[in-house]
Amino acid sequence: MKTSSVYNERGFTLLEVLVSIVLFTIGILGMMGLQVLATRGAAIGNSNTIGNYLAQSLSDQLQGLPFTAPALSSGSHGYQNSSDACLFCANCNSGVDAMGSCNPGGTNLYQVSWVVTPVTPSGGTTGSLLSIAIQISWADRNFTYTVPVEHY
Repeated sequence: MKTSSVYNERGFTLLEVLVSIVLFTIGILGMMGLQVLATRGAAIGNSNTIGNYLAQSLSDQLQGLPFTAPALSSGSHGYQNSSDACLFCANCNSGVDAMGSCNPGGTNLYQVSWVVTPVTPSGGTTGSLLSIAIQISWADRNFTYTVPVEHY
């Protein structure tokens, strides 16, 4: 007949349990660090998407204007310039919020500007085309991001 002894029992020692808890904790902390980086990357991606949306929206609005519109006159334009047509909600004393929406009376998170330059095609009439360089800028965590877009 076999008798069991306390010393022959199989199981985990306290040291093995503590080592496994430490390793598990290190793994969880590493995953939390990755989560922070993923969240930060998603926020930057969201801002880039809104910046591109705002540039495309402004481009569409500028393309719909007559060639003689004040917002298409040669030189620099932007939401600060009160002589520009109210093309963009930022020109109407509204701010552009973090979702890219107009926020009346709010602060402006995105700076919108464009430069119009007359272009003469080869063999064409002087100034019959316009080059419009659109720039959308915003600050995020002490970095300034810019989306430059150029259209004719």
